[in-house]
Amino acid sequence: MTPLFLLFTTTTAALTLQSKIDGFGKATDMKSVGTLLYVSSNESGLVILNMNSPTDPKQLGTHPAVAQPSAIDVTGDTVYIAGKDELMVLNTSDPSNPKPLGTLPITNCTALTIVKQTLYITSSDGLQILNVTDPSSITPISDINLQYTVQGMALQWGIAYITAGDVFALINVSPTEPTVAVTMTSQENNNTGHRAVDVLGNVAYVAVENGGLQTFDITSPSKPVALASYCDGCVSGTNVVVYESTAYLTTVDGMQAVDVGSPASPRMLSSYKFSSEDVNSAIASSGISVFVGRSDGVYAFEHVSSGSSSDETATAVLVCAVVLVSVVLSLCVAQLAGKRGVEITRDAGKKPEFEDNL
Repeated sequence: MTPLFLLFTTTTAALTLQSKIDGFGKATDMKSVGTLLYVSSNESGLVILNMNSPTDPKQLGTHPAVAQPSAIDVTGDTVYIAGKDELMVLNTSDPSNPKPLGTLPITNCTALTIVKQTLYITSSDGLQILNVTDPSSITPISDINLQYTVQGMALQWGIAYITAGDVFALINVSPTEPTVAVTMTSQENNNTGHRAVDVLGNVAYVAVENGGLQTFDITSPSKPVALASYCDGCVSGTNVVVYESTAYLTTVDGMQAVDVGSPASPRMLSSYKFSSEDVNSAIASSGISVFVGRSDGVYAFEHVSSGSSSDETATAVLVCAVVLVSVVLSLCVAQLAGKRGVEITRDAGKKPEFEDNL
């Protein structure tokens, strides 16, 4: 009898804290590029961290940047950081010594995204589109007045996805004059308090203050379709980032890793509870870790695999044990039969027949 070997590989879904780094105030926004994490801090301005070893992060450099920074984005060695009354562009080719390249007055920035040489920034003045080819001479391209205060923004394929309280809006920003493609209110999608948004492929993931996480099919940006609302014990969704098929949702007092391999059926993989509450959390992801910025510092977590939840892992282990016992028993029977000179034959659909050759 040929031995049968079975190999089961499973990954336990658990949010594992790798490290925490503090000492620079509250992290209001973050961007991960390669092994570096760029943080906007309400006390220190721009903070650059080396996260090459997430279990042993190092602070590389800081710059006062702007007052009350609230949003940050990075392209190459250039950092864009904005706050209460100013946008600043810095060169960080030497992370230990960031150097300002240019500034632009702006009022109460809430979010910003850089695409090539074009900067999209939301503030009290609405959505502005800026040409930043020359950081020392930033020039406006266009703007659109919004009737609401933007809290979060994601950009993909010429569409800006905007969250603003009771509003989830999609704005076409590809032409010279941006236009609102569609605006969904809380009455239309049954959730209120849209706080943040991330987009991956044809799905938008929205952190909802009174509903946890909501997913939208954005295959047709002019007609987004609500897919699912997820809230597994969460008090309030505050921010979200998606990595592969896992959405990381920050809440007032913790974070949840949510399997969104099927966006219409999100399910919790694991959760982590912080020691204190924070209504505004920053979040970013690299290929190694997911980072959460709170009032007491930046936390680094190991990515969670959406391949299996803890319950599924336990089930797989049980199945593996049962199969292993079955295989061992079969081998023992075969060896015993061989010693006795017994030939075992099996005809399909019939009871096994034993023929004694002794």
